[in-house]
Amino acid sequence: MRYLITMTVDVEELPVRGPGRPRKTVPEPEVVPPPPPPVPAPAPSSRQVAYSVPQAALALGISKTSVWKLIKEGDLPAVKLGRRTLIPTGALQTLLDGLKGR
Repeated sequence: MRYLITMTVDVEELPVRGPGRPRKTVPEPEVVPPPPPPVPAPAPSSRQVAYSVPQAALALGISKTSVWKLIKEGDLPAVKLGRRTLIPTGALQTLLDGLKGR
């Protein structure tokens, strides 16, 4: 047995704009996210005993990823304090002194 199914669709007519001046379009304003805040440079102070990873990267002139790699490989000792990873000031100097011989 075969069945024939039909369907009706309601169509709404939209008004058509007549001839004349074209509609003015206003360009969307470009959304530019604000730049990230700068990492403060380590202050030259004898009181600073450790650097954060971003501060150590800035002091050494390398990327944060490179600092993490040095920590992971054991070339740069680091201390965990809660969720923060700190690099003792002396460890940076030791690292640089070890690179002088290469």
